[in-house]
Amino acid sequence: MTRNCPKCGGPVAELAGAGRPRRYCSLGCKRSADYEVKRLQQRLLVLESELESERGDPLGLTDISGRTPRQRAAALELAIERCETRLRLLLDDEAVSGEPGATLAARSASV
Repeated sequence: MTRNCPKCGGPVAELAGAGRPRRYCSLGCKRSADYEVKRLQQRLLVLESELESERGDPLGLTDISGRTPRQRAAALELAIERCETRLRLLLDDEAVSGEPGATLAARSASV
């Protein structure tokens, strides 16, 4: 079975012998994916902080574009979900473990 590189989608060459199977097609894709993982982790921390402050806003004021706090929170939750989905793809979700309900940014920040 041929695996595809999670970064570029290209085929990953399978090597004969012992050892862990390759995940990326090249060193460049591996480095690029490592950088993207770090960037996504930082982005998740920012989004989660914004969501926490949005939920803690007692005034419930609309913003300049007319969105309510509930709409802003929904948009932040969607952005968090997208970041987590991409992070799972890059990290191969089987390698990510943690308690249910915890976000990947929180789990990766504690490492």
